[in-house]
Amino acid sequence: MRLANGGGYGDPLERDPQLVLKDVIDGIVSRQAARETYGVVLKQNEQTIDLTATENLRRTRHGDAHTPNDGQSQQHQSCSRSAS
Repeated sequence: MRLANGGGYGDPLERDPQLVLKDVIDGIVSRQAARETYGVVLKQNEQTIDLTATENLRRTRHGDAHTPNDGQSQQHQSCSRSAS
């Protein structure tokens, strides 16, 4: 019997893709959760990681995580320039 517990430690996008694959194979994590939560893309057979797609997805997600701060600093810079 398995029970859900705490959310874990650290950024899920930094989790070793091999460990995520093992969790999918063991039925602990769904294929959908592997992709949506951990940024791990599995090939059709669900036994292999698509490393290129995983790297691209994680890079995109990390970029999205920084977009609001980047947008605020750019907006702040444009306001500062127009006020000068």
